[in-house]
Amino acid sequence: MKYKLFAAVTAAGLLACAAGCRTGIRSPENVLFHVMGQVQKGDWEKVYQYVTPDLYNLIQNLQTDIAIGVYNAKQRRKVIETINGDSAYVSVYFKNEENPVVFYFRKYDGKWKIDVPFNKTEEGIALEDIIPYIEDGDIILSGEDHLSSYYIRSLSSVDRRFSHSGIIYKRNSVLSVISADVLQEKNKITRSEVMERPIEEYLTGKDNIGIYRAKNNNRKMFSNKAKEYLGVPFDLKYTLDNEEELYCTQLVKVVIRETHTPIQLKATYVEREKKDIILPDSISGSDDFEEIRYVEKRGKFQ
Repeated sequence: MKYKLFAAVTAAGLLACAAGCRTGIRSPENVLFHVMGQVQKGDWEKVYQYVTPDLYNLIQNLQTDIAIGVYNAKQRRKVIETINGDSAYVSVYFKNEENPVVFYFRKYDGKWKIDVPFNKTEEGIALEDIIPYIEDGDIILSGEDHLSSYYIRSLSSVDRRFSHSGIIYKRNSVLSVISADVLQEKNKITRSEVMERPIEEYLTGKDNIGIYRAKNNNRKMFSNKAKEYLGVPFDLKYTLDNEEELYCTQLVKVVIRETHTPIQLKATYVEREKKDIILPDSISGSDDFEEIRYVEKRGKFQ
């Protein structure tokens, strides 16, 4: 994820501190707006109270690519706040922009502070950490460092590590992943369908990986069946009653069903979406699957 330069916060049109400047700042969202107001005023003493020391030093030197915001009061904005324990992510969407500006938070002594994300390293998940453990037909689950991933994880009640799934295809020691996926380049969707990608390409950008194996022997049929769905459009609406389009875990459900495997992936009713959705923890939290391997990217923000 690329971040806008902090120097831009001094430009005209920044959103000044609004509701967040009230006494009793309790949420990351309000901390964000409060800090924005103090930055605009140049009150660095107050800024320091709400940012971590490392980030404060970067801000002072204007040598950071961590955004503390590029706001325009004339633009309509939508703020989404995701909290998981002592960490939080506040994402601000702007009108006519698909990708949000994301802010990272940690709770220190009961107070929220804007933090530097720890996952700036380019190191990913090493192939040797998972390839020796993978077999044809295994299910691969993953999580990433972006808002949609955190949102999907937040919907799970059993296991919030994962937001995406795919099926391992192994032939002659060559590994690939078949998954219903959405690929973006320069904020534009380039592919949105069931696709097959080399394992090393699939791992790019992943924060964590879980390998799960169905205890039923039919799992070796999964990859062949998954191949039959290549090119099926991705279901951006996440509906279960239309299999002409599929999302990632729905593809796994359909493959299991069509191979006559006696495994049922349980759907979860999501009140916010007003619908049943099959979440990744229907696999990782199921007694029908065994966790073979779990690895995390080094430097991951937790």
